[in-house]
Amino acid sequence: MTPRDLPRDGRSRRGEVPGRGLTAGRGLIPTLVVLSASLATIALAWPRLISGVAEAPFQQIVLASPSAVPSSEGVVRRTIAAKEKAVSVSGSGRTWADIGMLRLREATQAGLASPEGRVALDASIDAHRRALALEPSQAFVLTRLAQGVLMRDGPGDPLVPVILAAAIEAAPYDSNLVVARVNIALAAWDFLQPGLQAAVQEQIHIAADQAPTGLAEAAARWFAFQRILVTLGDDPRLLKRFAYAYIRL
Repeated sequence: MTPRDLPRDGRSRRGEVPGRGLTAGRGLIPTLVVLSASLATIALAWPRLISGVAEAPFQQIVLASPSAVPSSEGVVRRTIAAKEKAVSVSGSGRTWADIGMLRLREATQAGLASPEGRVALDASIDAHRRALALEPSQAFVLTRLAQGVLMRDGPGDPLVPVILAAAIEAAPYDSNLVVARVNIALAAWDFLQPGLQAAVQEQIHIAADQAPTGLAEAAARWFAFQRILVTLGDDPRLLKRFAYAYIRL
């Protein structure tokens, strides 16, 4: 830049302050270093990101299990082995139900996008079916089976509403199961018959009364806030409980 390029205010005719380009160049180097490090981090995490994207929202519903269920992967595997040995001797529905619950825990730990997770989910569904064959109308087992089929085959599978309806009929007022049933129902809402939708609306009333936070989380997960508001509109007390839980999320 020559002196004749500078106007009287000290700026160039291009609107630049002399020397600012060099400062910007020096400041650009740390930015490029940070950007490179960020890209490297993303590259290292890419398999995990892909795994997460591969799981649909309905595959991420995890039905609450009793506190006695182990959470460590190693303990889960050892407990499954012990239960499978026991079931080969007794073959009780309760033991098969325990195996199904443990296999479902194993599937969610491995991730449903992984081969191990899919195998464990198949085993969970099979174990729950065996449990129901020996001891029908177990509400908790029916609810977990509906969850497992939803997670594996999606909300459009025709078995999901059938099993969900049986689960509600077996124990309609069980406060430990209403939130899980509402989650399953909201995931498959468009595939439910009007009669089953009415039964789910009753479950929503029970959840608003006994588990408003769980209901609020389900509403947020499935973008069902308006639907639940309409369902609870005839009961100001329950509507207030739900709304309060929702704004606190």
